[in-house]
Amino acid sequence: MGGYIMSLIRSWLLLIALPVVISACGGGENPPASSAIPIADAGVDQLVAVDTVVTLDGSGSTDPEDDALTYSWTITARPDGSV
Repeated sequence: MGGYIMSLIRSWLLLIALPVVISACGGGENPPASSAIPIADAGVDQLVAVDTVVTLDGSGSTDPEDDALTYSWTITARPDGSV
């Protein structure tokens, strides 16, 4: 099975613009030349107040070759005081 790396940068507003970087990796060093990369879809942009739980849903993501997808979320920046 070939590998692939994809990234999607989305912004959610948490009283200020909060940049979120979403990355997924599927093993291997380089994708085969014939391998099409998956398309990440983290759901609709959300506008939420402080102390509100935010749900990310990657189920809209697709793989052109119908390979199984896994999801991993990492917040790389957040407003002071958030957890």
